[in-house]
This record gives sequence, structure tokens and C-alpha cells, in this order.
Amino acid sequence: ASALAHKDRFISEYFRFDLNIRNAKVKYLNKALGRPADKDLVLYASDEEFEEAADIETILNTGDILSRERGIDDLMWEKINNLTTFNYFDIDAILGFIAKLNIVARWYKLDEQTGREMFKRLVDEVRGTFKGVEYNG
Repeated sequence: ASALAHKDRFISEYFRFDLNIRNAKVKYLNKALGRPADKDLVLYASDEEFEEAADIETILNTGDILSRERGIDDLMWEKINNLTTFNYFDIDAILGFIAKLNIVARWYKLDEQTGREMFKRLVDEVRGTFKGVEYNG
């Protein structure tokens, strides 16, 4: 509740998106288990619609669990990019980097090769934000 009401746009929108993803997972599991669809959802007062609902439903209906998890994390990564567009040197850029780093760390534990690929992607993104700086590493 504190994160959803936070004055920082990144924090409130990121956690709202995360809650929507978690609720979508619960709905998916409820359906698979034959339980009422709204059982165990965490609801919040908002008139906003979850724009990515169709995307997450498609991802959750993927048969392979690793593909499903990768799809969810790719969706989160994309959301982080959207929330931090034009935020170069502020707290939102740092928070977005940390959120992505958590995704990378998770994948490094699940599948080391995928974790390494995602880390390279993150490093390439960070390098891309410093236009004009030559890196010969």
C-alpha cells in the first residue's frame, strides 16, 4: 500500500505493475485449480486498467515453465524501460537499474547461461546511455 501511494512515479507504477502481474498469476492458478477466479487476489483502489492483461495471459498459457518465467521477466524489463525513458541521472534510473539487476540475478540462479545473456544486455543498455563515451574493454 505504501509503494502504491508513493510520491515517486517509478515506485508507484512499478509496484502497481508488479501487483497486477502477481494477481494475473493467481487468477491463472485459480483457474487451473478450479477455484473462484478472485480468490486470494490483492486488490487496491484504482480505476486504471491493466493494459498488459492480454500479454500476461498469453505468457501464462505457455506450456514451458521457463518460457513462461522468461516472458514475464521480459514484460517486466519492458515496463522498467518505459518507466525510465528520459530518466538519465535521477533516482528512477537507479531504481530501474536495480530492478533489472534483480531480474538478472534471478535468472543467473535459474539458468546461468540466460543470466549471463541478460547481464550482457543490461551492460549494453547502460553503455548505450553514455553516448560519446568510448569504451575499449
